[in-house]
Amino acid sequence: MCGEGRVLPKLRVKLAAEKWLAMRPLFHPSLVNGRYGDPTVYVETLFEKRSLLFDLGELTLLSPRRIRRIDQVFVSHAHIDHFVGFDHLLRLLVGQEKSVQLFGPSGFAERVFTNFRPTVGIWSKAILPILFSS
Repeated sequence: MCGEGRVLPKLRVKLAAEKWLAMRPLFHPSLVNGRYGDPTVYVETLFEKRSLLFDLGELTLLSPRRIRRIDQVFVSHAHIDHFVGFDHLLRLLVGQEKSVQLFGPSGFAERVFTNFRPTVGIWSKAILPILFSS
């Protein structure tokens, strides 16, 4: 009977640890530019080498390693403070063996392509690493 009293607390600790492990978050979001900077939320996944980005504000505070892990970008609208980091993202991805899906509102892809009009000859020879999804 004396041994049974000791088993119960050990079992409780084990169950609490299992519950904690089961409840661990898989996503770790962070504001890239703080509260008052350009809106950019970087979401890192726990067990995979990929991440998500919500809005494309200034990206210079993110390391190139973190930026290269991004595989999906969600842009809420095309105001400059939500999209100013696009060129930085593109520069780091050109020549890489990966692509990034870019999600945005209706007409968003056309707005992005107008940015490339002056350099169409350059981009026709390179593989553009951005995929547009609606």
